[in-house]
Amino acid sequence: MSLLPLASRPSPLPASPRSPAAARLARRALALLPPLLIGGWAVADRRALRDGTARLALADPWWLLAGLFFTCLGWVAAACARQGAVPATDAADAADHVLPASLGTHAVTLRFLRGRGVPLPRATASPALYALAKPLAKVVLPPGGRCSWPPRVPCSLPPRRP
Repeated sequence: MSLLPLASRPSPLPASPRSPAAARLARRALALLPPLLIGGWAVADRRALRDGTARLALADPWWLLAGLFFTCLGWVAAACARQGAVPATDAADAADHVLPASLGTHAVTLRFLRGRGVPLPRATASPALYALAKPLAKVVLPPGGRCSWPPRVPCSLPPRRP
């Protein structure tokens, strides 16, 4: 049984004072911003782009195919991890391409919870807890797993070079 009061729906947000034409123009501008930034970087750093393209052209095609396969496998694993929220997952993934540090996922989660009637303090606790737990898990779990490995693999730092 949940302690969340889902019976009462939140009041709808007030209508935006902007016109639909201004909102459409803002969406187009935001959609064009990432390609323009990437194009600007490519023009500013042509040497890195040329060197990277040359290395990619010389790469072993089987390794490129293996990389593509494992990338797609990662997408499948991420989709399975968030099973049951496919439209929200797609929206969160799209928002993460635009916003830094998983802010897109947090925004979509907050919107989803608010749409289900969860009060704002409880709804913001979910992304906050996730944002706290994720870095802690990345800092604590890898060394813990490394130290709990079989004894034949020593759990120590490599020796310093003179």
